[in-house]
Amino acid sequence: MMFTDQEPVTGAMDFGEVVARAVRYNLDHRLKIVEQAFAAGEFRLARYDMLPRIVGQSGYAGRTNHSGSTSTSLLTGEQSLEASTSQDRDRITGRLSAVWNVLDFGVAYARAQQSSDQILIARERVRRVLDNVMLDVRNAYWCAVAA
Repeated sequence: MMFTDQEPVTGAMDFGEVVARAVRYNLDHRLKIVEQAFAAGEFRLARYDMLPRIVGQSGYAGRTNHSGSTSTSLLTGEQSLEASTSQDRDRITGRLSAVWNVLDFGVAYARAQQSSDQILIARERVRRVLDNVMLDVRNAYWCAVAA
């Protein structure tokens, strides 16, 4: 499927055309380009880990009747107030918090540095694949010319 759109070879090609065709249609080269793009995406995600964590929570509590209580005097032991409530029957709660930890930041920073190193490693792999393709094409081209 990767090579269905290949241009057919219609005649003799010089060395530059052979190299360009080999680089364009080489599967290893395409794979390393994808790996490099993946490493760049991982680096972008790793940078976000250095930001504070924001957590939102919400909840609902409901009753069929009111929550009531009475008060009793500690001195006399008699009921001092009539029954009362201090809560609604239906309650909606919510909380939003931001947490930033220096230790988490340090770990995230180290991981971001490792991710940036992975980008450099992926670039070097692309370069090495291109060098190998060039070497193979040069050898095959001159063997074909000599034959």
